[in-house]
Amino acid sequence: MKKTAILSIVLIFAFAMSACVPVDPSETEEDIEGTESDVVAESTEEEPADDTEEVDDDTTDDADDTTTTDAPTSFGIFGTDEFDTEVCGYLVTKEQDVFGKMQTNAYFKIDTFEHEGFKTSLDKGITDGNSVNTQDSGEYLFNLGCYEDGKVVGVDYPKEEPYLNQTAQDKLANSSETNTACVTLSFGIHPGYGCTCCNLAHQVR
Repeated sequence: MKKTAILSIVLIFAFAMSACVPVDPSETEEDIEGTESDVVAESTEEEPADDTEEVDDDTTDDADDTTTTDAPTSFGIFGTDEFDTEVCGYLVTKEQDVFGKMQTNAYFKIDTFEHEGFKTSLDKGITDGNSVNTQDSGEYLFNLGCYEDGKVVGVDYPKEEPYLNQTAQDKLANSSETNTACVTLSFGIHPGYGCTCCNLAHQVR
């Protein structure tokens, strides 16, 4: 009887132990923490991708803005085209006979052209027999008008600003072969006319 009772107790205890499944709390917490970390990592990776796309879009817009200005394509210098071009060189003056009267003419001796088309236009005018501008051995003299009382003078075309302001006058006066200056010549539309102080550009600045 004693052996049977002991055996019964052992079987009951073994059955009770087999019904219990041990759980490690530390492993469960690590699994949860790992899952949360994965979610955070995925969210963090998605946000920079969106920011990067926005920056790229902005950069593209900026690039488009910088290509909106078109360079002139036509360089008629006798009142047929409207354009700006920059040339570098220095002021020279010459005593010349104009319609039987001696006068001092002002020229800009051009060393550097911004636009090759403007140089071609000067060549064409000279080849066609217009003596306002001259070219000798690759040296271009662009007619600015007359030189009177230490200043360049010419026709003031109907614009808000004069043909030459004081800043342009000073730049020309201080220029020389060893101290060249760069000026912007602005051309516009105007009818043909006879002149003694012939400035083809509407403005020099």
